[in-house]
Amino acid sequence: MALSHRIAQLRRQRGWSQEELAEHMGVSRQAVSKWESGQALPDLSRVVEMSEVFSVTTDYLLKDGAETEPAPEPAPPDPAPPEKGEKAYGLVLKRISHTTAPGSREEEEKDDGPVETIYWSLVTALYLLWSFWTNDWGRTWLVWPVACLVFAALEGFLALRRRRNRE
Repeated sequence: MALSHRIAQLRRQRGWSQEELAEHMGVSRQAVSKWESGQALPDLSRVVEMSEVFSVTTDYLLKDGAETEPAPEPAPPDPAPPEKGEKAYGLVLKRISHTTAPGSREEEEKDDGPVETIYWSLVTALYLLWSFWTNDWGRTWLVWPVACLVFAALEGFLALRRRRNRE
């Protein structure tokens, strides 16, 4: 089935007039009429927009062989609430995912002052010292993932301590 026929078919399935589709797409009714009659082809950006409006893939709109409309993907299930032991583990993972390089900050993070600066300076010094001393650059990279885990645990501990001090 050609693109022009698919556009008309999808529009009719939704019970829309050419004018209503034109309003959804932000184009004139004449443009929709030309697309459906095959007198003109929509721009690529309009095809992408049309796939969103009709909730179909661009492949379904453009490919002649795709005769059936693909089923929409199911929504992911809501995660179960964490159990007591999982909360700390989740906090550590959250901190790891939000840990950034020294000196850079995400908006939601608070500045921990000299703790972060001193920690990462010591880690860098340890890494360079170990690497130059052993000349084993293939193994010394392990300092970084270990340092991230330790830093995440340290950050989690400091966050819990701050929270308890506020209460």
